[in-house]
Amino acid sequence: MKWLTPAEAAEVIGLPDHWDKERWVRARCKNGEIRGKQISRGVWRISEKALQEYMEPDAAPKVPQVVEAVEPISFMAGVSARARKRVKTS
Repeated sequence: MKWLTPAEAAEVIGLPDHWDKERWVRARCKNGEIRGKQISRGVWRISEKALQEYMEPDAAPKVPQVVEAVEPISFMAGVSARARKRVKTS
């Protein structure tokens, strides 16, 4: 498996020259549109397979994520007894 830099991935995708190509690819990796690995701060690698999946979305259908409802928590639940007294008095 060959790993590509964001600049190489942008060339494969064929982005226009007036775009900041590396930034565009890194942003897609951060939000999960393109599956990639973050090696260190600001350094990403994208596999050729992941790039093919991005370019041919019908080949690999995306499974929607199910988000469970979370019970709301009171602000006062995480506050110490001393801080609660201050909030009530002021």
